[in-house]
Amino acid sequence: MLVFKIFFAAIIVIGLAEIAERSSTKVAALIAGLPIGSALVLLFFALDYGVDFVDTVTPYNLLGLSASLSFVSFYYLGSKLVKRYSLLFGLLSGLSAYVIMAYLLSYISVSNGFIPALILLALIVLTTIWFQEIPEVVSRKSGKLKSSQMLGRGLFATSFVLILSFVPELFDAKMSGIFSSFPSSLLPLLLILHVSQGKEVVHSVIKFLPMGYIGVMIYSIVVGKLYVGFGIGLGTVMALSISIGYLILVLVLQFGLGSLKIRRV
Repeated sequence: MLVFKIFFAAIIVIGLAEIAERSSTKVAALIAGLPIGSALVLLFFALDYGVDFVDTVTPYNLLGLSASLSFVSFYYLGSKLVKRYSLLFGLLSGLSAYVIMAYLLSYISVSNGFIPALILLALIVLTTIWFQEIPEVVSRKSGKLKSSQMLGRGLFATSFVLILSFVPELFDAKMSGIFSSFPSSLLPLLLILHVSQGKEVVHSVIKFLPMGYIGVMIYSIVVGKLYVGFGIGLGTVMALSISIGYLILVLVLQFGLGSLKIRRV
């Protein structure tokens, strides 16, 4: 099972990073906003602890998405305020905001996704307004990666997912749910883009990220029930299809079909 987790998570994150680097910042934001981190962690929860456990923790997964969006917001703020070491300041600011927000959210008891969804939607509206100040820039063309670079990216990204998959061994269902929405695939993706494209491109991706969080919210709302009703495999496919379908629809309606183009190298 451990080997499966490493291989599966690494392939997905490496593939998404490759597509993101060759796309417009809008498409990169769409990819970064996919519920891949939550999907992998909840999938591993289901495999290890059962579908009923996932159905129990998903309201808290939804609650934790507000902490994840706080990470994004303060990553932007921290990297914006400094010229040197912007990646380091952005990362430390984002992680600090995530920990504080997750701690505060842990005091909220929920039995369904209604209150967590309201909190998240309020943050999405606020960050969407705030991020209007970010200029949209064109990402640079990336060259082919060496095998060692791809391996390094995969191991780096996979480490977050693997650590989170063992959270239920240490915490109760509430904290397991909150931590399951840690930006385990988004964080390495932002760092990869920051290193390869620069902070201006990362900020341009962040500009469009709040709309992606609605897709993650949809996934969190439906996945537990779909697991119970249709099983882990089909439930995952159905939940991802609903979430991705929403994100593509929003992207096309807002920016047109041209926004979906991916550059060839």
